[in-house]
Amino acid sequence: MITISPISGLGEKGPACFLLRIKNKNILLDCGRGPDNNKSPTVSKLPKVIDAVVFSHLHNDHIGSQELIKNHTIKEVWATTLTWKKLVHTNFAGSKCKVLPANGHCSIAGLDAQTGRTGHVAGGVWVRFKDEGGITYLSDIQPDSITYAFDTPPPSKTMVMDASYKTWDVPMVDSIESLKKKLQPMTLFPVSPYGRAAEMALIAYRQGKEIGVCSKVYSALIDLLNNSEYLKTECIADISQLLQHVVVVFDVNDYSRTCHLPILATSAQLTDGLSSSLRHFYGDRLNVALSGHIAQGSQAEKEFEKGSATFMRWPVHPTFSQQVDLLVNTKPSHTILAFAKDVDPSLYEEKYSCSYYIDGNKEITID
Repeated sequence: MITISPISGLGEKGPACFLLRIKNKNILLDCGRGPDNNKSPTVSKLPKVIDAVVFSHLHNDHIGSQELIKNHTIKEVWATTLTWKKLVHTNFAGSKCKVLPANGHCSIAGLDAQTGRTGHVAGGVWVRFKDEGGITYLSDIQPDSITYAFDTPPPSKTMVMDASYKTWDVPMVDSIESLKKKLQPMTLFPVSPYGRAAEMALIAYRQGKEIGVCSKVYSALIDLLNNSEYLKTECIADISQLLQHVVVVFDVNDYSRTCHLPILATSAQLTDGLSSSLRHFYGDRLNVALSGHIAQGSQAEKEFEKGSATFMRWPVHPTFSQQVDLLVNTKPSHTILAFAKDVDPSLYEEKYSCSYYIDGNKEITID
């Protein structure tokens, strides 16, 4: 028997935080913050002793509340090498710190576990525990990434599905065409440094279009090349060439010297960084193209609601068809539809029959 307590991330687009109890072990799967209203999980619901914490990847909505659990008794902390680069080591010092393989096997709190690449971001992995018929925590995935490698997990009795996009079902080829049309001068793409930025820059490079990137995005591209096991093989050479061709923009004055190229700059929500500086300096002369989740309470939300920013989704989560394909291929009997609000499980049931869970206020017990 296993139990899964959705501390946060079920029934909402909230920070990822799930407590898995299996074989008398407490395993915490992520402990994020945001994206909406900078929300944190209610860690008072957690036991004082946690056998292992597993951080799936480096995005803030999966690691951003790490400091809230530093006073718990934590026996092991697991993350990939690149994710460790973004974790605060003072929170988790010493021999308890363990490295997750990009694609391989390990023993987490004495439990047999397997990992695979998610296609979502460099350093991102899904984790599958072998016991009780298998339970797979997908975290954030993108099976159809043009840049990042994705490993399909083996069948499991239980799956925590990335249902972020619910039934949205636009093919990647259409998203690519939409982006190409947006790659115009005086266009700002606010992004996080890790994730979609590399894919969008790669599209521009392959189209022969010059593009600017802020220094944080450029550093993330270097990290990506240095962690090339997360890249599709055919992309490694292109990323190397991309680093030589992008124009690095350090500040507002720098941008004026680039002939106002289309630019990828942090932060994604326009709250700080070069994206915020450019917006303030150029005002409505700058076209702002949002491409990810628009966080509640953010500057990006304010811009979008008043019509001074447009939205063009760049997919970093699975479409509905990809979710269904994954269910068919991995054959779970129980599926937790995570990271989305107002999910309609009946639409999934029409495509694949199993038990679905969407209530973030209920502990889930599976025999």
